[in-house]
Amino acid sequence: MATQTVATVENVGAGRTPGDRLVSLDIFRGIVIAFMILVNDPGDGAASYWPLRHAEWNGWTPTDLVFPSFVFIVGVAMAFSFRSRLARGQSRSTLLKHVLWRGAVLFAFGVLLNGLGIRYHLDHWRVYGVLQRIAICYVITAALELWTNWKAQLAIAVGCLLSYWILMRYVPVPGFGIPTRDIPLLDPDRNLVAWLDRKLMAGHLYEGTRDPEGVISTIPAIASRRSTGRSASSAAVTRPSRASSDRRKASGCRFNVKLKLA
Repeated sequence: MATQTVATVENVGAGRTPGDRLVSLDIFRGIVIAFMILVNDPGDGAASYWPLRHAEWNGWTPTDLVFPSFVFIVGVAMAFSFRSRLARGQSRSTLLKHVLWRGAVLFAFGVLLNGLGIRYHLDHWRVYGVLQRIAICYVITAALELWTNWKAQLAIAVGCLLSYWILMRYVPVPGFGIPTRDIPLLDPDRNLVAWLDRKLMAGHLYEGTRDPEGVISTIPAIASRRSTGRSASSAAVTRPSRASSDRRKASGCRFNVKLKLA
């Protein structure tokens, strides 16, 4: 006489797809934050190592990659977030309201942080800043992500870069002249970006005569977030890793173990 025992083990997540995070993006974010903390306290000023200092003007060092990295991260995360929320039935107008609120809060935090060191004196309180630029880029590119396709976004990104180059290369700087003819190309203070910032925010600029997060220089930042962030997120969605695929299969499977005892 045979006795048969059947044991069934089911995963509690069977039938559901887990909301896996993009581990590579989390790791990259952690690396960038750690490096940001390091470059914000690099040591004794001029005696610190050059990779931990910003470039004096035109050019870059590893430190100058921190801000673009955050712009890239937000662009990638935004694409994933929007896809997920739209799939859950949320409308684009609802998402835009949320984006506007988050952008306003982020901008306000940036302005408040700028006032800490000057005890909030309005006569030289800086309005521009890193968080403010991230907020502006976030709102603009979020609208593009929600209402345009990748072809339009690519065209806008290219247009941003070309228009910025044209402004810096060919547009006369009031009071100085035309770049490469009357003044050197990309002169630190005698360029259109610095001139406009002085007109709008004189006395409130990070470096006195110019600001690294000014108005016109936001244009290529928008292109950076839209083009690199969008491309990376699309690649991650269309070509998921084998490990991630295996985790999804494992989470939804049902194990049936049959033990036969004679």
